[in-house]
Amino acid sequence: MLEKVGIIVAFLISLTVLTINSLTIVEKVRNLKNGTSKKKKRIRKRLRPKRQRQRIRR
Repeated sequence: MLEKVGIIVAFLISLTVLTINSLTIVEKVRNLKNGTSKKKKRIRKRLRPKRQRQRIRR
């Protein structure tokens, strides 16, 4: 009985890990298709110099 329970628990853990990994992969693929990840990086780079300029003016 205990052995069966251990095997079932191991299967459940592996299944949960696989589902989490698949979800993360799906999100990455969607970001690549939409190009959101690249846009976010570009926007961040553009905002930083503006903030620095405002500080210098003050």
